[in-house]
Amino acid sequence: MQLQQPRSRIFGLDLLRTCAIGCVVLVHSSFILAPSFPGFPWIPLPDGVDLFFVLSGFLIGGMLITRLEATGGLDASGLFDFIQRRWFRTLPNYFLFLGLNCVLVYLKWIPGSLNKYLLTFFVFFQNFYIPFDFLFWESWSLSVEEWFYLSFPLFCFLLFRIRKWKVSKMLLLLILGYLVLPLVYRIYSAAPGSTVEHWDLFVRKLVLTRLDSIGFGLLAAYLYYYRNAFWNKVRYVFFAIGLSGTILLCLIRIPPVTFFFTDLLPKPFGTLHCHVTAPVKQYSR
Repeated sequence: MQLQQPRSRIFGLDLLRTCAIGCVVLVHSSFILAPSFPGFPWIPLPDGVDLFFVLSGFLIGGMLITRLEATGGLDASGLFDFIQRRWFRTLPNYFLFLGLNCVLVYLKWIPGSLNKYLLTFFVFFQNFYIPFDFLFWESWSLSVEEWFYLSFPLFCFLLFRIRKWKVSKMLLLLILGYLVLPLVYRIYSAAPGSTVEHWDLFVRKLVLTRLDSIGFGLLAAYLYYYRNAFWNKVRYVFFAIGLSGTILLCLIRIPPVTFFFTDLLPKPFGTLHCHVTAPVKQYSR
């Protein structure tokens, strides 16, 4: 199969990373700047972490698609090489800042506590299915990413061990799993009448409830590589739908403590960014 090959650098992806970083920085800055600048950042902003999740799914999914199509599968050495490359890019800085947090908490320079659950941070289990609230709170999103880096190629490897799949069919099956299973889990674990704080800890920041945000990035990668003609045909339509939907959700501020919002959506901006990014990723073509 002839795959669509992306350029080594795509302006649209760099632009989206910039937007995601800007949203994250502005939202976190509001805690510091709001007392001096009431209402900062003054305009509703989407969650930049959602966009990072979708971008990860698109980029890492694209790398794996290229490898699978080139080799016709994924053996043990290929699996180890793929995961090793991901870990070498993320783990050194993660463990550096984990260590710094431990030292600062021990010295009581920052709030937090050191207890037996600290070990979960070393295997990214701190927010796998239950929330944490005692140390290094920013690590929740990287934990979601790391479980994706591990689970997606591992599932590819296991499925190829079970039978000889056509790569595109196997990938489509896996992507559907990443989209459907977190949704089922959210419905199963729904807590009617929950608060915003409960939603933030038990839905927004858990691995099992957020993997479908990355799944939409995987779906975008699948369409880009295997259905490129369709991708090019509808990208501006998806852009219009995604952009207008994102703006609408920012403006109307749907209360997060509703069944539709907390349990049926992966988090609305995650799904919409999948469509918003379609034409932007093609910008430099």
